[in-house]
Amino acid sequence: MRFSKYPLLVGGALAGVCGVAACGGGTISYRHVDTPTIETHAYGAPKQTQYTPEFEPDKELLGITVYEHSTCDSIKVQVVNRTRETLEGDRVINETPLGKVQIAEQVDGKVTCEQRFTREAQVSLKVGEAVYPIGKTNAEGRVGVNLARRLDPDVYGAPQGEVVVLLKPQGQVANREIGRVPLSELTARERRIAELVTELGQILAKEPEAMTPDELTRSYQLYAQLRSIAWYDARFQGLQLRFWEVWHNRKQIEATETLSRNLEALEGAKDLLRTASAATIPLFAQVGIQSGLVNDRMLEWARWEMLEGFHEHPELCEKEFRWSGMPDYIGIEQQIAGGYLHFVYGDPFEREIGDMCRRVRPRARR
Repeated sequence: MRFSKYPLLVGGALAGVCGVAACGGGTISYRHVDTPTIETHAYGAPKQTQYTPEFEPDKELLGITVYEHSTCDSIKVQVVNRTRETLEGDRVINETPLGKVQIAEQVDGKVTCEQRFTREAQVSLKVGEAVYPIGKTNAEGRVGVNLARRLDPDVYGAPQGEVVVLLKPQGQVANREIGRVPLSELTARERRIAELVTELGQILAKEPEAMTPDELTRSYQLYAQLRSIAWYDARFQGLQLRFWEVWHNRKQIEATETLSRNLEALEGAKDLLRTASAATIPLFAQVGIQSGLVNDRMLEWARWEMLEGFHEHPELCEKEFRWSGMPDYIGIEQQIAGGYLHFVYGDPFEREIGDMCRRVRPRARR
């Protein structure tokens, strides 16, 4: 217990006390008595803010999304039930409950905090010694530029050219370098994307029942490659719907999109995220989960993580899928993705996840 004494004022204040306490007794005083309940953690002010870019190079276009995170002190906090005691001498004559109080005890480490999109930050591109301001990031940290139109053609055409991305955060006066994009890679990337899109499109043009096991496996492999290098590309996004029709019942997904959010599941996903390695979960997914963001990219990421988990562990599909039945060994990324889908679609969506699991099982055995 903790005690803190507050001696009573003398003079007129003491005379008032004699009306409720026996005069001639001991001195009236007060103290706080704290009874510990639980220990928790609070976080200090954010500091050492860092910025991370995500690039979307597409031929002559370049999209940039900027994320930020800071470091906060992790402060051990004791939660107590506080009572105000009135004493006459050494005898307690009254107790007044004051409720729960948090008492900061010590800094016991540092944690990543304030993960979010970088908004209203000025982004510039530097090629050689020339600097080209391209605009401010929007609410989701994004800004885009047509490289061929914005940059000097002679500089842009140089095969050894490299774009340095500069950022001036809101309220700051100096630019800082946050990344580099080799211009020579843009053409090669575009060629590879076109090849993958063509091959995947040819497979997905067939009805699922007409696809051979090898074609189904190949569609999975091509989709994995495309989403890793061209998730932003309109051609890939056009194939997404067809791909998930093979693995999901799309109409059932759309029917559940109006269900209320399961906030408890989201909090569970956030708790898991705090224990995950920063390299395990993509930055956009970390920010999306922390903010409860629901958009196409977040939903595609979560579905893909579940599909990958089922391919890696087809034994999960031997029995009916349940949100509460996901084992720890499937990987924390799948557990977080499952919690996010549970948040978005609610309890009934576990049937749709179960259907996807059953589609994986027979293919995994071939």
